[in-house]
Amino acid sequence: MAYQVLLDNAMVRRPFTLNGSDSIARTSEPVEMDAFRTRLRPV
Repeated sequence: MAYQVLLDNAMVRRPFTLNGSDSIARTSEPVEMDAFRTRLRPV
């Protein structure tokens, strides 16, 4: 017996914060962070 799950848009890109900051210093300008996250609600 085998099970198969079809996922559509299961991983989504969302704004992200780390230690309360939404950007990191890269070169000399701040860059906003995004993260791929699991979608919590079904489509």
